[in-house]
Amino acid sequence: MPIENVPFTPTVAAPSLAVRDVVHTISLQVNALSATVDASGGIGTKDLFDVLQPTMDRLGFRSTAASTFAPSALRVVATERRVALAVHGGRAHTNNAALESVLAAAAHRDVDWLVIVLPERYKSNATFTKVSAQLNALRTASGIRLDLVGVTLVGFRSAS
Repeated sequence: MPIENVPFTPTVAAPSLAVRDVVHTISLQVNALSATVDASGGIGTKDLFDVLQPTMDRLGFRSTAASTFAPSALRVVATERRVALAVHGGRAHTNNAALESVLAAAAHRDVDWLVIVLPERYKSNATFTKVSAQLNALRTASGIRLDLVGVTLVGFRSAS
């Protein structure tokens, strides 16, 4: 299970304890996340979130409806932790859904850090590494400053 932190603030080298707690909790669900991948490699984001929702509810995450310009890009936010969660399947890279989630998190006044759950691969295509490359390119791009401390990518692979 790959995990990668992409800081957008130069003075921050690692996520906070609150973020690490969320990532650890998600990592405990990785087998259940992997089991949602169908035989053709298809991934339903609703199925993924259904696995995570009970745990996220216990951690104080709530719906983001109408709290950002793209509410569907962020599944839930824990305002006291200042963390948002995005859950993606194959569109994380191919339709730039992960980038949209980063912009939505940066625009949300109660979010400092975004955790993105996504597959290592979608069908036969690398997803995790491509999204990582996109975020690192965004992080190092000249002239772009986001009101976001960082992003943690949490990958999972298919159970088959």
